[in-house]
Amino acid sequence: MSADNRKTSKIIIIVISVFAVIAVGILGFTAYRKFFDSAYQKMDDGFRVKMLVVGDSIGYGAGASDTDHYWSNLVSYYVQDHYGSPVTMVNVSLGGNTSYAGYVRTLTPDEDRVYDLVFICFGANDRLEDLGLHYETVIRAIKSMYPRASIVPVLQSCLYKEPEKIAVIKELAEYYGLPLVDTVTPCEAEYEKYTEDGTHPNDAGYQVFFEEIMKVIEPRVEERYGLDPEVPKPLYEECSVFDTFNYIPASEFKREGNTFSIELSIDAKVMGIDYDIYDGTNYSKIYIDGEGYIVLDRTNSSGIVQRHIFIVNNWKAGENVTIEKELAIVFPDTEAGTAQADTFRGITFSGVELTGRGDD
Repeated sequence: MSADNRKTSKIIIIVISVFAVIAVGILGFTAYRKFFDSAYQKMDDGFRVKMLVVGDSIGYGAGASDTDHYWSNLVSYYVQDHYGSPVTMVNVSLGGNTSYAGYVRTLTPDEDRVYDLVFICFGANDRLEDLGLHYETVIRAIKSMYPRASIVPVLQSCLYKEPEKIAVIKELAEYYGLPLVDTVTPCEAEYEKYTEDGTHPNDAGYQVFFEEIMKVIEPRVEERYGLDPEVPKPLYEECSVFDTFNYIPASEFKREGNTFSIELSIDAKVMGIDYDIYDGTNYSKIYIDGEGYIVLDRTNSSGIVQRHIFIVNNWKAGENVTIEKELAIVFPDTEAGTAQADTFRGITFSGVELTGRGDD
């Protein structure tokens, strides 16, 4: 090979190497952005966006004529079509539940997935005196599980007659620096037009949800808005109780008939239960160390089976839960009781000092 040919070959190799380095750098930078960019920046770039909805029946889309009219799906379709961003949409909303269920659902995900954008849609079922605290626990649980996720609270249109609840949610959104989707204002003047049952939006109502959500998202995409502000200290002092959390699934209990029991030593401020509520009246009883602790009496008038997650003790009145040896949950020895027992999922504890479980 001549000297000129060798020189040419070296130049070609150098050029190829330079382009290879540049290509690797571009790929690496793209991968970096896909991981570290905010949800809004990912939409602007056409990257995949993973979205989560935590809410009640309105969060789920009850009242729509079909799944295509669920507000979460309308958002998903639009983001994919308008921005070219593939969307993974996961909805863990539970009809008939309060914000406490959102706290539990956020901390007990069904799949190991990281989300970019999380919608919170609660309020209709919450008692005013509990709403602020429990709604804040949802915000903080999301930030604990998904620190880089952007949070978008959705103000439900059915709250138009409950200004106190609206004020609570607005205060939390402002305190955490979160954009608030307001579906109340565009619906309240002709509210009956947007609902069939007085609570759940119909297709026209969910179209308003979609439009108001996009009014929040689109400007943020256009300006390539970054991550949410740093998480401040809790607005509600009692929120710190929920910083510790334990979920004991039914699989760790011993079942005999419709009775579930577990050897346990624990001191907790808050105890909750997770199981399905059937149409009509649902009974169950909790025993602590062999003594009857509380009878749970839940009525479901929705006509459908609903999964409910709720607090069982009056912890705000100082009623702590202290278990030295055993916890038992007993469902009635009836067909309905067996159906409930079959759907018992677990027990939750917050504000916990766990000292022993089973053979530990």
